[in-house]
Formats: sequence, C-alpha cells, structure tokens
Amino acid sequence: MLLLDNPKGRRKLIEEDFLHWPQERLEQRLAKFAKEFPTKIALVDPWNRLTYEELDHAINNLAVTFHQNGIQKNSVVMIQLPNVAESMIVFHAALRAGAIVLPVTPIYREAEIKTILEQVQPDVIFIPQYFKNNDYVKMLENIQQLNNVPKVAVKIPNERDTEGTSFIEWSDYIKNPNAERLEERAYDPEEYSLLMFTSGTTSSPKGVLHTHGTLGVAISTFDGIETTGFNSVFLVPSPVTHITGLVVGILGPMKLGATTVFMPIWDAKKCLQIIEDEKCSYVMAATPFLSQLIDEVEAQGKGMETMRYFACGGADVSEYLLRRAKSILPHCTFSRIYGSTEAPGISKFKQNYDENKRFTHDGRPTSPGKAKIKEGSYLPNGSGELMVYGPQLFIRYISWVETEKAMTEEWFSTGDLALFDEDGFIQITGREKDIIIRGGENYSAKEIEDILIAHPKVKDIGIVGYKDEVMGERGCAFVVLNQRNDTITLSDLTKLLAEKKVAKQKWPERLEVVDALPYTHSGKLQKFILRDMLNNEVALGKLIN
Repeated sequence: MLLLDNPKGRRKLIEEDFLHWPQERLEQRLAKFAKEFPTKIALVDPWNRLTYEELDHAINNLAVTFHQNGIQKNSVVMIQLPNVAESMIVFHAALRAGAIVLPVTPIYREAEIKTILEQVQPDVIFIPQYFKNNDYVKMLENIQQLNNVPKVAVKIPNERDTEGTSFIEWSDYIKNPNAERLEERAYDPEEYSLLMFTSGTTSSPKGVLHTHGTLGVAISTFDGIETTGFNSVFLVPSPVTHITGLVVGILGPMKLGATTVFMPIWDAKKCLQIIEDEKCSYVMAATPFLSQLIDEVEAQGKGMETMRYFACGGADVSEYLLRRAKSILPHCTFSRIYGSTEAPGISKFKQNYDENKRFTHDGRPTSPGKAKIKEGSYLPNGSGELMVYGPQLFIRYISWVETEKAMTEEWFSTGDLALFDEDGFIQITGREKDIIIRGGENYSAKEIEDILIAHPKVKDIGIVGYKDEVMGERGCAFVVLNQRNDTITLSDLTKLLAEKKVAKQKWPERLEVVDALPYTHSGKLQKFILRDMLNNEVALGKLIN
C-alpha cells in the first residue's frame, strides 16, 4: 500500500512521453519467448539453469498465487533477495498480477527498512532465510510494523537456516504448482510497476515511482548497443535490487530473448570462470567490478575472451582504468554510462561514436531525451547542474513535495554537475548532492552524520567521500571533539552505528580529528574543502588514519 501525499500528483507529461512509451507491458516479452523458444536458456544462477519455458511456468504459478492472495493493482511486493532465480520469478510474477515491485538492497538492516516503512507498507515480502551473515527473518521479526505482513523466505543453498519462526517457506507459498495460466493484463503505460528508494541529501530516502511506460523506454536503450541482442549473455554482478541490476538483469535480457547469468556474491576469480563457462558477452557494473576483474585477468594472463561490452558507472570511472582495460582486452568495448534511479538509461554511446570519448565522457542523451545546464548554476570551470528529460524519466516521488522540488516543467534536476563538449557529449564532473558512492552503493552522508553527532565525544562532524581505486569512494569522518584533550577512534564511531543497526557499507572508513570544520558565513559546511584535502592526500599515497 502506497502512502501518497497527493495521489494525482505526477510530473508534467509531454507529447514525447506518449509517443515513445512501448505498447506492451514489461513482462509480456518473456511469455512470448517462452512460446517461441521454449528450450532456450533464460536464466542461470549458481544452483539453477532455467529455460524460457521453465521460467515462464514458475512465474505464472507465483502470479496465480498472488492473485488468489489478493495481490493486485497497486499492491506492493517487497523483494530483499540477492541475485538468485527467485528474484527474477518474483519480479515478473508481481507485474503479471498488476502489483508494484519494491526492491530493497540486501545490505539494508532495521534502521533503513523502518525509514522505508514510513512511506510504504508492503503487502508481502520476499527475503532470504539467511545470507552473508545476516538472519533476515529474525531481523524483520524485530520490526513491529511488519508483524502482520506475510514473509516468504527463500533458503539460499550453503547458507544457514534462519532462527526465526515468522515466515513461510517458498515452496509452501506457491499453492498451485500447475496452475491455469493467469489472464494477461491490459496494457496501461501509466500503471505503476516499480517503487525504488534512493538516498538524497537528507537522511530520508525518496521513493521513486516508475510505470510500465517509463521502464519500457529505459530497457529499450539496449536496442542501440551493437553487441546486445537475442544471442547475448548478460552477466549480472550488480544487485538486482538496484536500478542497474534490475534493468540489465531482470528486464533488459528478457525483452531481447537473451540469457541472464546471476552472481549473488562477488568474487573476481569466480567471475572470470563464469564468463568462460557461460560465454558472457555483456556486463554493466560499477567501477570496483571492472577494476578487480582487470587485475584478475592480468594475474591469470587470460580471461573475458567472450566479453564484448562492459558499461561502467555508479561510481567515479577514471579514464586510466578504461584505457588500461582496453589495452588488456582490445576485443571488448569499454564505456562510461550515466543514469539514475529517476532517469535510467538517460545517456549512452552508439556504435559509431568516437571510442576516445567513451573513456572521458558519459554519452549523449538517449533520443528523444535531452539535457541542459540549469540556468544560474554555472561554476567557474564551466560546469553546472545537469537537467535532463526523457520518456524513461520517473513519474514522481512518493512525496509530491519532493517531486515539485526536482522538476521544472518536464525537466528533472539531477543534482549532478556536468559539462558539454562541442559535440554534445555529457561529462559528469561531480555531485551537487551530498552522496557517497561506495562500490556502486549510494548513501547519504547526512544520514550517518545525524547519528554520529549524538556520540558524547563529538561536537561537530562532516562526512565526505574520497576517491578509492577499489570501491570508487569511501567515507571519511572529520570530527571536532567536545573536549580538546579527548581522544576518539574510528571503532568508537562504528560501534554506535552498529548499535543503531545501520548497514556496515555506510560506516566511515577513515577518521580525521580537526579543531574546527570550514563553514561559510551563512553557516553552510564547505565540504568541497574537506574533499580536496582528502583527495590530495590519497593522490599522494598519504591515507588519513
């Protein structure tokens, strides 16, 4: 159930939206390929190899169960699963039932989930019993708002059993293993399909709403990439609970009739073996994935022979890394990408674009999309806040107030800083919004600051990201102590975050104690000064301890 502050409030829709929204629902292509190519492999994870026919059958059985349980239009199906076959099945089954899918990253713990529940109440939840040292059933049992919400728990092979008791086994939830086919829903491009939360500059995440029309355009951007099609094999190390993993793992390949290969746990060495075994040809992932893969290829002296396209984004992507990758794997195209949860696939590179631009720029707006610099936002270096439009643009935030802030007519203010070159290519130069992107995971620095300021030894705090070759960015906490003769350690701060049940990926990994933080006369913290200090130190190899 959604809690919309203005149920009728949406962004301004223009003619291009209606002209370019595809005339089919997101889940329809998969069913079509199941009839035409039933024995083709659709999905691979470490424990499953499903043909299109088998996958379609599993999706239909779950969709019928949803229908019988009252899951319908505007119902919310929450998924907090890793990259496993059940994620694909749940997502497509929810769409067939007319529901809205709410993906939640598996790294989230009680604190983050409670914040999400302030804006939406799921009708059913899908979680692992246990995954990567976390008991998800026990965790959700501690959240009172979810007491009456059915929790379907998937047993991940080689993981422990949950110690919780309030859950339904995956096999028990699907009541009709050979159900009649659920009647296909009528196409409505404005029907909500996805609710995905993204952190802003405040501690409260914003719920982004997409429709069948907007996401249909987002996945159609694959049509212009020369190496993707029916015979493509998509490797998906990015979490499918993120917009990248969702588009390139769950929706995009199924539109093409291609094959998806899931990796639930990242390991560069295993990844090379998977690429070889499955003949993977396409991947879209954040900087750390590429960096570690290239290191492994160099170490082994071989690997990734079948890879044809690697799109890199989600964190700072250095020209050096892309050129290094190209020198090691000249047969593969490496390219920067740009987009967001609100504007997926908003820019891209086409086949005939200058390859050198792929290393330094972030593509051109995807037709009929457009981009510009916000008036009055220019900085001395010529960059300014990027505004974009495209029919794949989200419809609204849950909060109409936030939607109005972000939109100017049909234009969305990204909060990112950009330059345009003489050929119209976008180059992202920074972020106006205070977000740290660690390994492709976005989080708000203010969220962590608001918790740590309560530490008895902390008088003032500012957290910023600094560049890191492995993770893209890591967080550093600049702390002013209450008493000058006090001492504080990084573990003092992380202990408080652990007590608050904050995801470990958000914890600062460096600490700098200072006498004062730099503020403007109006009282605004000048974080760019802190970032410059850190990035200069890192560049010189002088990590702050």
